[in-house]
Amino acid sequence: MHFCEAHIYSGFFPCPWPECANGTRAEDLELRGKRVFSQRFGDIVGQPVYAWIIDGVSAADRASQLTRRAIAQVNGAPSVADDGFLYHFTTEPALRSILTTDELWLTDYRDFSDKQEIQEGQTVADATFRHLEPELSVETKRILATLVNAPLSEGVYVACFSMLKDSPHHWTEYAKDASGGALVMNPLSFGPLLARDPFAIQFTRVAYAWDVKAGLFASLAVWLEELVYFDKKRGLFDENVYADEMTQIFSELLPMCKDVSFLREHEVRLVVTPAQAKSDLAANLYVRSIPGRRYITTRGVLPGFSLPIEKVVLGPSFAGDRTTLNVAPVKLEQM
Repeated sequence: MHFCEAHIYSGFFPCPWPECANGTRAEDLELRGKRVFSQRFGDIVGQPVYAWIIDGVSAADRASQLTRRAIAQVNGAPSVADDGFLYHFTTEPALRSILTTDELWLTDYRDFSDKQEIQEGQTVADATFRHLEPELSVETKRILATLVNAPLSEGVYVACFSMLKDSPHHWTEYAKDASGGALVMNPLSFGPLLARDPFAIQFTRVAYAWDVKAGLFASLAVWLEELVYFDKKRGLFDENVYADEMTQIFSELLPMCKDVSFLREHEVRLVVTPAQAKSDLAANLYVRSIPGRRYITTRGVLPGFSLPIEKVVLGPSFAGDRTTLNVAPVKLEQM
């Protein structure tokens, strides 16, 4: 796997940008007997980028790859965390369960208790696509209409964190009136979990401002339009292939969107999308179920992964027996 921070690129090949230190001097590469070449896109919107193209193969997945650049730019915004940690607020029973099992649950986003969360993304997407319609081809408009009108895609799993420790909202809403606790975790220590399959597992910031959310969906539409045009010229455009590919990236964008009224949450989400995996993740992942909730676990994603818990902060109303918590006393503190 190759990464290039300068050009926000990750993939099996070196960075496709010309003369990049993380790239290659070779003009062409080869994959299973097919020529692989670097292609420039984005000139029509004044954002030139480069992507590897396989000769004779649809470039639909490059539309997703380029859309993820927009996601990376949102994630690159300055953190509001004073200490660099992430906080997972929860009730006392859930806290005890997490400390005992050493794993987090990631919930299927179709089972979110607040359905408005996903509807927010769909609303912004629909408005954005309609605004761009006069500039789009018939094929692109059909694919985008499918995205906003189709049932939610299967298999997008989410765990939620906040960048804030001193948040009355979180203590009240998620830690049951401050009777629960907050798990304090170092996001950098999630590296082994993310490395399990970087195409399918990522941390992402939640977007609250309308312009930021609309920008994500506009990026999807613009890159889709350009790649559709590119493949039509090559005689390789297949609308079904593009629709399948864009359905997955669209489903990744939806959990990133929340109404601006939730801005005080400053949320970061761990998102796992098995359908995007380039490894055996999807084949080996076990989806569990309880009434009204489908979920996977961090240990299900990466067996043996231990949560990077720096400390456990108990709410001011925590009344349970601290001595029975499965955590070293030195890591415990109370608000």
